[in-house]
Amino acid sequence: SDIESVHYVMGKYPPHLDCQLESKASGNGIELVGNYIEGNMYATQNLERVGVLINSITIDQPGIYKFSCQYPDGRTDPEIVLAVGPNMIYEFFNIAVKPIAVMILGVPIFVCTSTISILIIGFVAYKHNRSKNILAIGNE
Repeated sequence: SDIESVHYVMGKYPPHLDCQLESKASGNGIELVGNYIEGNMYATQNLERVGVLINSITIDQPGIYKFSCQYPDGRTDPEIVLAVGPNMIYEFFNIAVKPIAVMILGVPIFVCTSTISILIIGFVAYKHNRSKNILAIGNE
């Protein structure tokens, strides 16, 4: 990637980093989930920026957060660039899979409730017809 006239080259594997995210309001740390999978890359359309996903974060409350990363051994080189943004794979599944899951779960529920409704209607019709027959026999 080229950022502010500096060229950054990504190696085969991202460096190991200790990253933290904390809420400025409460000071509470937010869990970072290690998400590095070889080949889990991202790139802008013009390939100006290329990188790899190394962590996932879920933030439940809006607010101001402090994100920082350090090398575990305290070194400062090589310099790296970190980008924070949505996990496109998660966003895809969040948008695409939820409606499919609703449909998959909704169809059996619809079939079951429809079947129960038809059985209730049939039972009531049977009882109603039977009571009419009993009244007709009683009036003879």
